[in-house]
Amino acid sequence: MADRLLAEPSPDDAARIASAYRLCLARRPTIAERARLAALLEEVRSEEGSSERDAWETVARVVLNLDEFITRE
Repeated sequence: MADRLLAEPSPDDAARIASAYRLCLARRPTIAERARLAALLEEVRSEEGSSERDAWETVARVVLNLDEFITRE
């Protein structure tokens, strides 16, 4: 999923985060959700030895592990 998000011609991180939500949850992220994922993205990017792919892989894992994605009601 990280590779797919990075391959998209998205202009910024917010657009890629919105794309992840659309792909996995069929909805847009709330402002708070988008802010949390953007902060996580920056945190991973700032870690020594971390690549852009690592950062997006972390974001993808978070979205894929949301209860909303896993639980079918």
